[in-house]
Amino acid sequence: TWEAPVVDEPTITGFAVPAGATAAARVTSVLGQDYALQYTTDLKTNPVVWTDADTGAGTGGEIILEDSTPSDAMRFYRVIIVP
Repeated sequence: TWEAPVVDEPTITGFAVPAGATAAARVTSVLGQDYALQYTTDLKTNPVVWTDADTGAGTGGEIILEDSTPSDAMRFYRVIIVP
């Protein structure tokens, strides 16, 4: 498993995921809140189409959301709070 750098503010960060690895995001969560790791391959479309890679329930501590199939040539990720 390979994990992207943790950022505290909206930032676009580039990283390469080695072949066969899993992209993951570490999230400090709120108990009872649900989260989704999403990706897109194109930030220029309007609207941008996001696909869920993983979802998880908040524990009040750190949770890890993973994309076990980062097979596109380029993916952009975000973590959202699920409404």
